[in-house]
Amino acid sequence: MKVIVGLGNPGPKYKATRHNAGWMVLGNLAKRHKAKAKYLVNRHRSVIETMTFNDEEVLIVYPLTFMNLSGVAVNAVRAAFDVDIKDILVVCDDIHVTPGKVRIRPGGAAGGQNGLKSIEEHLGTKEYPRMRIGIGKPTGGIDQIDWVLGTLSTDEQVIMAATADMACDAIEHWLAGDLAATMAKFNGLSVLPEAGE
Repeated sequence: MKVIVGLGNPGPKYKATRHNAGWMVLGNLAKRHKAKAKYLVNRHRSVIETMTFNDEEVLIVYPLTFMNLSGVAVNAVRAAFDVDIKDILVVCDDIHVTPGKVRIRPGGAAGGQNGLKSIEEHLGTKEYPRMRIGIGKPTGGIDQIDWVLGTLSTDEQVIMAATADMACDAIEHWLAGDLAATMAKFNGLSVLPEAGE
């Protein structure tokens, strides 16, 4: 079994914010594979849908704990389904990645992303696969918190939709193969050819 976790904040006020990029990607993936809701919310602190890929069940997990406590939900799902940490892919936003790009890694530092910090604390390791979705750095003197919790502009929504498609392609590639091959194929790509790191 593989688990894909999208980080974000629950509730309609956060739906179109930059911080919910992980949820946007998973929503795209769920639609693509006609995923179905299956598991109870309260027990796992998440909304969980299931899909099948290459005859393997895949869990699509939307934590309901808010970003700063994402680790509570991820650890609950890991324990409940007895999933190996290497089979959990966490998808989140990242201000250090250029919009239109994704960055996939097998582990490493949280880099200031509070959801990743929480997961590290609750899993007891930094070594779990993650995919960072580029949202870019704040512009015009905007505070970082206001930036990540800000609503995507119309132009950003177009870029995010294309990025979510590419991210889903990368997730499918990971499900079909291995993380190293997925990193080699997708880490250098951009939906905006002119964008630089």
